[in-house]
Amino acid sequence: MSLRPPSPPPGWYEDPWRLAPDRWWDGQAWSSHVRAAPAAPPPTIPIEAGVWGLIAITAVMVVLHVGAGLVAPHLPVVAGVVLVTLALYGPMTAFCVYASRRWATGRLSVDLGARIRLVDLPIGVLAVFAALQLERIVAAILDVLDVPITSNVTDVTDNRALYVTLAAVAVVAAPVVEELFFRGLLLSALRSRLSAVPAVAIQAVVFGAYHAAPVYGWGNVGLVVVLSVVGAVFGATAQLTRRLGAGMVAHALLNAVVFVVLLVT
Repeated sequence: MSLRPPSPPPGWYEDPWRLAPDRWWDGQAWSSHVRAAPAAPPPTIPIEAGVWGLIAITAVMVVLHVGAGLVAPHLPVVAGVVLVTLALYGPMTAFCVYASRRWATGRLSVDLGARIRLVDLPIGVLAVFAALQLERIVAAILDVLDVPITSNVTDVTDNRALYVTLAAVAVVAAPVVEELFFRGLLLSALRSRLSAVPAVAIQAVVFGAYHAAPVYGWGNVGLVVVLSVVGAVFGATAQLTRRLGAGMVAHALLNAVVFVVLLVT
């Protein structure tokens, strides 16, 4: 009479040798067939978080456009840039934190994908290369169609302090905060109701529109189109990697290229 317990039925089980997530048990012995763990789903957050986020940031931008005209003439230009940056990026960051706590787990890395890995550096380089090439193609098409494009970058190389301040904002602050809001909060909220392609497309258009300003006039048309293409590349990167690290790297590199070109030309 055997006291040996019955063998488990054939199926996938945790690999006893830890060489793979799962290994196939054929009912008698472990086989050589292994499988990887299923990819984690992209982070999502209720659509209400994205809607309220857009409402809040739109209100902040309206107040800034009105207030800047009243306050800016009375401040040194560098101090004005710092003040506007804090007044815009502060609420954007604060709302992302609030939304994570209000509608999800309270962990930005889980709810919005706010994490970075070493592999995000080469992925970010590839993403910024793709964004630059698509920018050139779209700009050429808009030129053929005679659609006006206004750059949202001003030549400030004659003012070293202002140049360094704007470069720091564009290369350090903007990639972190804007990726957290657009590819983190907004894209995650859209994914709760839409499939990947329309979610990425919508956040890209919103990202482009966010950079428009009344002072650019009809040049806003081309500006929004070009930056929407960039937003689509960054959104696709976030969708594929399930995190924001590579997009932050690409965003920083793209803005750095702009300021280096501005400096040398």
